[in-house]
Amino acid sequence: MNKAVLIYANWCGHCQMLKPKWEEAKKMLNHNVSVIEIEDSDPYKHDKIEMLNNELNGQQKVEVMGYPTLFKIQDNKLEYYQKEREPSQMSQFFNEGTEKQSIFKVANLKSKSKAKSKRRKSRRRNKKLTKRMKQMKNKKSRKMNRKN
Repeated sequence: MNKAVLIYANWCGHCQMLKPKWEEAKKMLNHNVSVIEIEDSDPYKHDKIEMLNNELNGQQKVEVMGYPTLFKIQDNKLEYYQKEREPSQMSQFFNEGTEKQSIFKVANLKSKSKAKSKRRKSRRRNKKLTKRMKQMKNKKSRKMNRKN
């Protein structure tokens, strides 16, 4: 799952200008993009950033050079947003790559359902076979009992 991250400060004028556009962009994000917002005065700010760094497996580190800082984490890779701060462009940036994931998930679900139906069919066949085998065994035992 992709993560769209905004690190901001309430006192920052740039952040205040971005906030309405950010809210609009969030509405355009795909369902498999999670949004994380970290405010500068949040007492758990460093812990949250550390959790994001842990997710990156030490390959990269989140760096906040100023406010607001926008970036995404996709496939354990960090990519900063450096385009125009317009809702359509922001949402497009954060949605990139998620279409492939959702298509893969749908294909994966279809293949799983096909596998389930195959298992069900084979179970039914096995049940029929065991019924036939029991019937044949019963016939044999009846014949044996008649002979005796």
